[in-house]
Amino acid sequence: MEQIRTFECEECGEVVTSNSRLIQHLLSHRGATVFCCEECEEVFLSVSQLDQHTATLHSSATKTYDCDECSSALVD
Repeated sequence: MEQIRTFECEECGEVVTSNSRLIQHLLSHRGATVFCCEECEEVFLSVSQLDQHTATLHSSATKTYDCDECSSALVD
């Protein structure tokens, strides 16, 4: 049986299951608003940073690149 790793807040003793969630929790003690990616749990200090991260790493949209030398288009 796999053991789940936990992280404990040294200030209040709250236990969370990821380092990102611990960072989010610790920042809440300071009154900071943080935004956590639902896909990978990375933490951001603004919605725009989270949106950029999501669009770059977790977007399902197909990306195309046009060749400057010919009329070919490459799909990522």
